[in-house]
Amino acid sequence: MDQAALTPQQRQAVTHRGGPLMVLAGPGTGKTRTLTYRLAHLVLEQGLPPKNILAVTFTNQAAEEMRVRVAQLLPRDSGSAPPWITTFHGFSYRLLRQSFFSNHQLLSENEALAVLSSSLRDRQQKFPPKLLKELSRRISLAKGSLLTPEEADHLPGWDDLPEWPAVYRTYQDRLSDKNWWDFDDLIQQTAFLLQEQPVFRKQWQLRYPQVLVDEFQDLNTAQYRLFRLLAGDHREWLVIGDPNQAIYGFRGAGANFFDLLREQVPQLTEIHLEDTFRLNQTILKASSQVISASSRAFPYRMKTAKIGDPTLPVAGLSSAEEEARYLAALIEQRLGGFSFLTSGSAGTEEQPVSLADFAVLYRLHAQGELIGRVFDEKGVPYKKVQERHWSDCPEVRRLFAGLKSLLPFQGTPLKAVDQVIAHPSRYPGVPQRRSAGTEPNQPTEALKKLRLLAATFRGGLESFLEILSLQTGLDSYEPDQENVKLLTLHAAKGLEFRFVILTGCEANLLPLTVFGESDPEEERRLFYVGLTRATQNIFLTWAKKRRLHGQTLWQSPSPFLGDIEEMLKSNVPLPEALKPDRPRRRQLSLF
Repeated sequence: MDQAALTPQQRQAVTHRGGPLMVLAGPGTGKTRTLTYRLAHLVLEQGLPPKNILAVTFTNQAAEEMRVRVAQLLPRDSGSAPPWITTFHGFSYRLLRQSFFSNHQLLSENEALAVLSSSLRDRQQKFPPKLLKELSRRISLAKGSLLTPEEADHLPGWDDLPEWPAVYRTYQDRLSDKNWWDFDDLIQQTAFLLQEQPVFRKQWQLRYPQVLVDEFQDLNTAQYRLFRLLAGDHREWLVIGDPNQAIYGFRGAGANFFDLLREQVPQLTEIHLEDTFRLNQTILKASSQVISASSRAFPYRMKTAKIGDPTLPVAGLSSAEEEARYLAALIEQRLGGFSFLTSGSAGTEEQPVSLADFAVLYRLHAQGELIGRVFDEKGVPYKKVQERHWSDCPEVRRLFAGLKSLLPFQGTPLKAVDQVIAHPSRYPGVPQRRSAGTEPNQPTEALKKLRLLAATFRGGLESFLEILSLQTGLDSYEPDQENVKLLTLHAAKGLEFRFVILTGCEANLLPLTVFGESDPEEERRLFYVGLTRATQNIFLTWAKKRRLHGQTLWQSPSPFLGDIEEMLKSNVPLPEALKPDRPRRRQLSLF
């Protein structure tokens, strides 16, 4: 295997021998390349059978990217099963199903909420509907912290709903009675099983003597415990991540697990990847100034050979509406006008500029709703990257229930899908769809996507339903679609774009304080994540006035902007395109 494309630090990580390894990888330093080359090295140079390698990441899309890259590095005619590259939930689901829980079923998020709602009715307790998801969130956090209902009774700061642990118990009893799991049960129950069954744990440790964990900063307590039980202390394993991109504290994740691992495994080898191939010198310097203002930041010594524009444009707008119009004008200016757009590219850059090069990032979904409305008016083709998967809609959920009722099924997933669509009345909860001007049972866009997925799936119906159950919203992200991407800062982590517009750089939004106190250090890391998504340029905008959830807020620039030295920022005047406003245009179709 040719390692000429690797940096010295990447090569050191790829070829490491002799015990546990922690790799700290700054943004754009080739984390996925290091992981995939490590996997190939274990097979080609160390002679480990691919079937004895387990690599775990957080999204199915990331796992698929790794599978493709590893397949390109390994011989095609090896005749051996490939390494198992999966997600934490995918690993746990298979382990549980192959052990003592073969008859259990995984519930969707909405099915789990329905069970929780019925648990409240069983207890004859009435919670406002808006609190149902709050109860679900607390149960999820408890499971992610490996807390049973009895242990969750004394969590600090949660005494505003004193009955919620009892609701948790009723809910969990209902799941157990029906042989159901919710999403969080997969990790919690796997960790409990490995902890309580040492012989079983040893079997899985022998099956996978090499374990690699991606995005280590995103682990919560349950995932960390699962990893430690599976990997052990004195075996050769690898974890890779970036403590400066730990932004999921609200899910129980945190950078503290890096320190905990150092403490628990003192023989740990540590390697730092600090050559970034994504960021240019200006963006690297600005982002480093932001993150280094935190006393808890990891002190990378990042470097880059990329030259960029000398400053980051900063635009202060009079209102959120003007900010959204500014975004449309900025993108149109870079593209050379929407009226000239085709499915190809436009622009006058050295490289052609296309809509797919742009991403608009924001802290709250409410910001994205306003930007989307203005983009509709201005004719800017865009796509919101949602945190829910396209399959999480009523019609697909109902059809999913019909597919479950077919098990065991001997035909292909496509045959099963077509059977349920063609004869919905045979399956409880799958209504026949009729609307004016359409044929009965005409598939919607979501059902068309489901049919396409089923047609290309290699495996049986049960495996197909398993894969679909484990999808998340980011697994439906399609980077090559010719449109501007709108997404939250949290959804942007792990992605990169040529041009990034980071909106709402205001004191109430970054850090987020408008709804109460937040963790200022995590908010700083979130801003850092936004800054480090751009490969060429990043534009920073803020609005003096913004209306959020019924409140009119008078804003000032984010203190994070103040951490960037003035010589790296340039104030952008109001573009002519906003004076006066242009006529409304219909959003163009590019296909």
